Amino acid sequence: MCMFMVGLGVLEAQVGHMVVMGVLYALLWLVKILKLMNQFKELQSIKEKLAGHVAAQHKFTDQSKSLCAAGTRVEIQADILEWLSPQHRTKEHIFWITGIAGSGKSTLSATVVENLRMKHTPVAAQFFISRNIPETINPAKIIPTIAQQLAEFSPVAADIIHDVLNWGFPPREKQVEELLLAPIRELSKLCNAVIILIDALDELENAADNVKKILESIAPRGCHLPENVQFLVTSRPEHWADISKSKTLELTVFTQYALETESSVDEVHNFIIARMKEITRWNDWPSDNEVQKLSDKANGLFHYAATALHWIEEQIHNRGTASRKQVFEKFTQMGIVQYRTQTGVQVNYAAFSMLLGPFLCLMSH
Repeated sequence: MCMFMVGLGVLEAQVGHMVVMGVLYALLWLVKILKLMNQFKELQSIKEKLAGHVAAQHKFTDQSKSLCAAGTRVEIQADILEWLSPQHRTKEHIFWITGIAGSGKSTLSATVVENLRMKHTPVAAQFFISRNIPETINPAKIIPTIAQQLAEFSPVAADIIHDVLNWGFPPREKQVEELLLAPIRELSKLCNAVIILIDALDELENAADNVKKILESIAPRGCHLPENVQFLVTSRPEHWADISKSKTLELTVFTQYALETESSVDEVHNFIIARMKEITRWNDWPSDNEVQKLSDKANGLFHYAATALHWIEEQIHNRGTASRKQVFEKFTQMGIVQYRTQTGVQVNYAAFSMLLGPFLCLMSH
């Protein structure tokens, strides 16, 4: 280093200060470029080593998930953002959202991810599980997929994951510590928040066993994680009920929020109105009475309302606007939703499938 500085002094004496500064500037850029090239090479190596262990379509954008309509799920969105804020941080590390099928959990999850991105606090990783995408229901792919995203999120995480993979792909029992917790501990020193979202745990293969296994591997260690490491997960209520009775899990790291369909009735009604307004060619149709009929049938279920609107719109598009009342009348005559307060929503699948055809994703959130 001394010789380098002496050399710079000699160069400056011979060619002038501005030239030396130009050389230094060029050298700094060269170092930066070489560093970026090395990071890119390291990331490519990680992806190669994780190939076959990662679910490709794991983001909400990969699955074309919709976002919450304006004015809907405002309270829960605010609660989540408050829980994630630095002012709120406690020993709770897992925010668990529960709701029956069709209550809008995945739409809410997608909206949270997008809102955080807009606020320049992006999630470090997201994993949306869907029975329509078989590779996402494989529990063995969750941790490696999250690890790859952590490596993409920060070179610091990439360094740790790269070092681990240089010794070979770790066995299942070591993956949580080596590919997940170790990288996020280091990330927590550099970021205001390290947020990881896993949506629709209940759609995992053999969910009854695997949901508990995944959470058992994270929750005990959660007590020792930095305060700014936070997980958001969603599932149907029965999985939270099972976990809440567990004697092996550290339940103090959890906070639970239930999406109640009863309290969603007004929000679904507003959602229907908002979606109808987007279809400008319908002008003043449907009437307030027809909107109310659709809202009553949806019974607080966002997925039902969205699927119904999709079907109605396509039928009218195919048949022409003159068929609007006929299409709507046919739709409202179908007995579709039977609400059960204790067991959730039971759907007359035969009638619903015949009516909505390919647009109904029966097990979607």
